[in-house]
Amino acid sequence: MSSNIGRRNAPSRLHERNLVSPEFFDQREGCRGKPRREELAPPGVRAVIFRMSVKICLQRASEMCIRDSRMGLDRELNDAARGFAIVAQYPKFRYLPIILSEADPEGCAACSMKVNPANAYRNGPLYATYTAAAIKALFDLEDRSKVNLLAMLSWSFEFEGKEYFEGFRTLATNGVDKPVLNVFRMAALMSGKRVMTSSTGQVSLDDLLSKGVTQTADVDAIATKSEHEAAVMLWNYYDDDLPAAGAEVQVTFAGIPAGVNKVLLEHYRIDETHSNSYTVWKGMGSPQTPTPGQYARLKEAGQLELLSSPQWLDVSDGKVTTVSYTHLCRWRPSSSRACWPRRPAGTHRTCRREHRCRW
Repeated sequence: MSSNIGRRNAPSRLHERNLVSPEFFDQREGCRGKPRREELAPPGVRAVIFRMSVKICLQRASEMCIRDSRMGLDRELNDAARGFAIVAQYPKFRYLPIILSEADPEGCAACSMKVNPANAYRNGPLYATYTAAAIKALFDLEDRSKVNLLAMLSWSFEFEGKEYFEGFRTLATNGVDKPVLNVFRMAALMSGKRVMTSSTGQVSLDDLLSKGVTQTADVDAIATKSEHEAAVMLWNYYDDDLPAAGAEVQVTFAGIPAGVNKVLLEHYRIDETHSNSYTVWKGMGSPQTPTPGQYARLKEAGQLELLSSPQWLDVSDGKVTTVSYTHLCRWRPSSSRACWPRRPAGTHRTCRREHRCRW
């Protein structure tokens, strides 16, 4: 599964022979990073592929039954930052498309929660929220490094003959979509170009790299605009999987073209009661042999759901302010899309925080 938000001038076709790994650069540098001449660049290379193996920060095994997990967003970001820095050193390579082929929170897709209880995070919205925050941060790293990030891929698998919600790194379990797949569906609803966002509640990129999200929650957003719509995805993320209060947020779309009087707003949510097959499964008593009726309900619960019915909102001075997102809980991503007849927008505000998008 890949997210290509903000993709730039990608080649129409990539072949194995056109890909190069970061190790190539180290080999071309020679011993101890001594520069080699640029003429050594192989002809025809059209993309750089990174394989990242990121470790989740966990307590000791003896503590796993009584302690929660810490995600460690900084580990994935620092791996990517090192790779971007290598590519950026070489003018002939810095604009090649980069593919992050294993952009994941940790390194063992085949380790279930039976092997490592902390891997239960893969079943619920925490995984989805981590993914949303990572997408934004990786694009921020791309912008800072002045490289060309083409795609980030979840190295997820299909494990046949396993139990429901066993905690493998999968996007679905026995045909039932998990919440993490819905964050990719949210991303798929975003079209056009990325636009700048800022938030008084965001954790800065420098702090993400040095500390992760361990001091204060990261209340942030990523936004896009196209000719006739704008979309924003936001989250309230923290590395520690512990109970915490939510944030009340309000969304304002700004910069709507002159002459547009109304927009149609859609609001999607992943939480305990929306877009979450895992909580529905647990509510059924965690059946490993669900009845046909239960299975149909699980399939339905695995789809991306609207928080409320779409609504038409009035535009004033190029802005639309929506009703409050009451209690945007930790690890419960939301997305909103505003559409108008033949014409763009975006801003977010919480009772303590603001998000703005302009173009």
